[in-house]
Amino acid sequence: MFLPNGETEVLYPPQYRQIFRVSFVSLISVAWAIYNGHYVIAAVVPGGVFLTSVNYWRKPTATSMRRIIDINYVRFATFFQLAWFYKSHNISLYVFFLFTAIAFYQYGWYLYKRQKYWASTHAHCMLHIMANIGNIVLYRK
Repeated sequence: MFLPNGETEVLYPPQYRQIFRVSFVSLISVAWAIYNGHYVIAAVVPGGVFLTSVNYWRKPTATSMRRIIDINYVRFATFFQLAWFYKSHNISLYVFFLFTAIAFYQYGWYLYKRQKYWASTHAHCMLHIMANIGNIVLYRK
């Protein structure tokens, strides 16, 4: 999995294309946030995560700046959202989905290190799905 310029793709094309497609789930969170009047959150959290995610997963390489930006933006967006909604009546359920998403990330990494690339891909897709379910729960009034 080496590219001509020496960078390494992190997955085979069918796998990273699947994660690329699942990244579009964030647009559901964007729409739901706007519907519920959370305009800043819609732009900063799922909107920003969508942009960095599709930018990275269109051609993911292990050493790219796009990867660093994606990972760090997701961290920033998570803490921003937790601070914004810390008194929300939905925060406990959101945190449950957040930790479930983090667990899928860890599980995917575990599988990846054992070269189970399809299973790792599915775990990463579940991370995206669980995080966005958490967003939807958090944004409801």
